[in-house]
Amino acid sequence: MQTYDIALLLASSIIIIMICLPTVVWTLFLSTDISSPIYEKKMLSITIVGGVILFVFNSFGFFIISPVSYIVFVLFTYGVCNLFSFAKCFTADFQMKVSSWNIAKLFIIVGVILYPFSLLATSFVEEEHFIFYFIISMIYFTLLVRVVLNFIHYKFSESSNREKRHEVVANVQILKLDYPMSVPSLYNADLSLHFMMSEKRDQGIILSDGTNDKRFASNFIIIFISWFIFRLLRSFNATGDKWKDLIHLNQLLRESDGNEILICILIGLVIVLLLYRHLSPILVFLILTGIFGRHFPLIDKGVKSGLIESHFVYFGLFIFIFYNCIKVFYYNKIYIKKHEYNDPLVGTKLVLYMLQVFEIFFGLLFLLLQKPENVLVTSLSLLHMHLIIPLLIQNWESLGLTRMQVYIIALWIGQASFFIHGNSNSLSTVQINAGFVGVSSYRPVLHGILIACHTFGSKFLVLLHTLVVILTRKRDILRLYMCIRCWWMLQLLTLTVYVINVTLQRHHLFIWSVFAPKLLYEECNFLCLMILTVIVYLFIKITNCFSK
Repeated sequence: MQTYDIALLLASSIIIIMICLPTVVWTLFLSTDISSPIYEKKMLSITIVGGVILFVFNSFGFFIISPVSYIVFVLFTYGVCNLFSFAKCFTADFQMKVSSWNIAKLFIIVGVILYPFSLLATSFVEEEHFIFYFIISMIYFTLLVRVVLNFIHYKFSESSNREKRHEVVANVQILKLDYPMSVPSLYNADLSLHFMMSEKRDQGIILSDGTNDKRFASNFIIIFISWFIFRLLRSFNATGDKWKDLIHLNQLLRESDGNEILICILIGLVIVLLLYRHLSPILVFLILTGIFGRHFPLIDKGVKSGLIESHFVYFGLFIFIFYNCIKVFYYNKIYIKKHEYNDPLVGTKLVLYMLQVFEIFFGLLFLLLQKPENVLVTSLSLLHMHLIIPLLIQNWESLGLTRMQVYIIALWIGQASFFIHGNSNSLSTVQINAGFVGVSSYRPVLHGILIACHTFGSKFLVLLHTLVVILTRKRDILRLYMCIRCWWMLQLLTLTVYVINVTLQRHHLFIWSVFAPKLLYEECNFLCLMILTVIVYLFIKITNCFSK
C-alpha cells in the first residue's frame, strides 16, 4: 500500500459517515413533532450538501479532507434545529420539546463511532488528547444546558400543576353544594393528579418543599466545578507535538524557588486526606506524611534522599492492606452475620468494602510515584472524579442519559486523565524514574510494575472508582458486569480497528514512530482492563466463600 492510498481510505470512510451519521442523528434525536419523513429528508439533504461544500472548500485549501469541519457542521445544524424547537416551548407543549434537547447523547454516539476511525491518521494519533479534551468539555457544557432546561421545565410544570390543582379544588367545593353525586369523580381526578406528581417525584423530576431547587443548584455547581477543574488540569502538562513550545504550569513550578511546589504539595495532600478519610484516617495521614517526606526529606542524603520516607510509605501501605483485610474477613463478617444474617446483600457489601480498600491503596501508591509538581495534578484529578462520577451515576435519568452512556463517559474521563498527567502516545513520555522510587537495587520486575502503575494508574483509578460508586449507589453485582462489559466492547472495538489499520499501513513512513507506540498503548489499556476484571472477579469469589 502506498502513502497516497491513505487519503483515499479516509475520504471513502468520511463519505460513508456523511451518509450514515445524519440519518442516525435525525432519526434518534429529533423530537416527535418535527421528525416527519419530509423534515428528516430536508435535514438529511441540508447536512449532506453542507458537508460537500465543506469538502470542496477544504480541497481548494489544500486540505484533502476535514472530518472535524463536517462533524461540527452536523452538530451545529442539530443545535439550531433544537434551538428553534426550544423557542416554541414557551408557547405550548413544553415538556415534549425540552425532552428533545439532549445533545450530550449526540456527542457520545459520535465519539463512539468516530474515535476508532480517527486513529487511522497519524495527526490524530499524535494529538489524541485534544479529542478527549474536546469531547469531555462539550459533554460538560451540554449537561449544564440540560440542568438549566430541567429547572425551567420544573418551574413551568410546577406553576401549571398548581393552577390545575386550584381549579380542581374550586370545582369540588362548588359541586359539593350543587351536585353531590359528581364529587367522587372529581376526587378521582384530583387523586390522579396527585399520583402523577408522585410518579414524577419518584423519577427525580419533581421534588417537594424546595428540595428540587437545591438539587438543580447542586447539580449545576458540581458540573461547573468539575468542568473548571478539568480545564485547569489541562494547563499543567503539555503533551503531543502541537504547541509543545508553550509554557505550562508544571514548567513554571519547576523553575520556581521551591516554595510554590511546597504549597502545591500541601494542598494536594490535604485534598487526598479529605477524600480518603473514611477508611483508616490515621494510617492514611501517616502515609501522606511519608509522601510529603519523600519530596521534602528531613535528612538530605544526596542521591538516596527520600529513600527512607518511601520505605515508610510502602510499609504503611502494607499495614493498611493487612489491617483492612483482617477487618473485612473477620470483624465485618462477624458483625454482618450477627446483625444482618438474612440480608442477601452481605456479599455485595464485602465486595464494596474490598474495592474501596484497594482504591485507596492504589491511589496512595500512585500518588507516591508522582513527581513533586504532579502531586497537585493527581489530587485535583482524584477530586474531579469524586465529584462528577457519583453525580452522573446517581442522576443519569434526569440528565437524559442511559447507564451505558454514563459508563462510556467514565471511560473517556479515565483516558483524558491519562493525558492530563503528561502521558502521550509516544514512548518518550514514559517516566522511567518512577520505577526506582524507594528501590535501592536493580529489580527489573518491580521496576516494570511501578512504571506501569505510574503510566496507567490514572485511568485505572477512574475505572476503579466508577465500580465503587456503582456498588455504593446500587448494591447490585450485575451492574458491575454491565459496566465492565461496556468497557470491553469499546476497548475491543478500538483495538480491532487499530490493528487492521496498522496491518494495512505497515509500510507507512511513521509506522514505527507513531502507529507502533500507539498499538503498544492500546494493548496496555487492554491489559489494564483485564487486570481490573480479574480483580473484581476474585473479590466476588472470595467474598462468596467467606460470606457462607
